[in-house]
Amino acid sequence: MNIKRLLEEFLTSKKTGVNKTYVEIFKNPTKKEMNSVAKYHAMRFIASPRSILYVFSPQLLHAEASYAIDKEDSKLFGELASKKAIGGVASNMMPQGFWRVNAIHNVGVGNDKQMNEWLKKNGDKWKWLSKYKIIF
Repeated sequence: MNIKRLLEEFLTSKKTGVNKTYVEIFKNPTKKEMNSVAKYHAMRFIASPRSILYVFSPQLLHAEASYAIDKEDSKLFGELASKKAIGGVASNMMPQGFWRVNAIHNVGVGNDKQMNEWLKKNGDKWKWLSKYKIIF
């Protein structure tokens, strides 16, 4: 019997500091989970070089999400601090369903020029994000 290992999972929810509502955090999200975040027309994400993607609503700050994720994935803090992992914001490009990365906060990418320079050096490492329709 061949059993395929599922990598997608609902990770946790976290109460936001801003409006005190609960926000879901998805690990390696399914299409349905990505669509549930799409209602905000933007999302925040954290991507690990271990090909692990966390996505959540823009209502939740990266710092808040990092603390919640750390309970399940203790390697993530070190990866973010050493800039091996990236944390950013993406906009939903409807109706195509792609997510365009607007900024990568922990590596200082906030505009198109910085993004292009960063991609020249690092783009190949993050091609796996296209599986989730995330483009730079």
